[in-house]
Amino acid sequence: MRLLDAMDIKIVLLSRVIYNNLCEYIKIKNYEIIEHPYLYDEVFTKKKYERENIKIAFLGLPTKEKGFFWLYNELKKNNKIKNCQFYLLGKCENVNYARDRFVFSFEYLDEITDDDIKKELSRMDYVIFPFAEEQYKLRASGTVFDALNARKPILVTNNLFIRDVMGGEEPLGLIFDDNFGIEQLINKLGAIDEKKYEELVSNVDDFVKKRIINAR
Repeated sequence: MRLLDAMDIKIVLLSRVIYNNLCEYIKIKNYEIIEHPYLYDEVFTKKKYERENIKIAFLGLPTKEKGFFWLYNELKKNNKIKNCQFYLLGKCENVNYARDRFVFSFEYLDEITDDDIKKELSRMDYVIFPFAEEQYKLRASGTVFDALNARKPILVTNNLFIRDVMGGEEPLGLIFDDNFGIEQLINKLGAIDEKKYEELVSNVDDFVKKRIINAR
């Protein structure tokens, strides 16, 4: 860091949370905090919400860091989940064991394009991000913005980076505590009717529109 100070190099950080976490390790003198860059779409495909057939996507690489193992284990030990279907929107060759709990959306594609992801996201109701609290302390997650760009409410744990994106509250989706397992989330989903879901989608759309305007 002394070398960076001597060279007068500015560090650009993608959230206040990342800045605060980095300050636990080093002192930062020359920095700037900006919103995560993203090219948002102005229009999106609306989906009719069906409470008895809720589609939830796990978006991106199915890794332990992203919470995929935790989610799979929770789904495997909980047989009470009847109205939710989980989809993996990412590479699936290393997680064949998860076929009993996930639909592999891109199983037969050799290469996954942005258009493939957008098309499949349009079929979903929610996107889940079961990140552990200690993950993504010093970096951002682009897939969160992929979900918001598709105007999908997000289901998130108490991860500080995503909470910062959401403004600390639940207007962009639902927050659940992974210490209580998946049941807390399922109970919250059960309280969401069509009207409440439309409110969540509208909140996400407002979030995106504000960022489109700010980028002009």
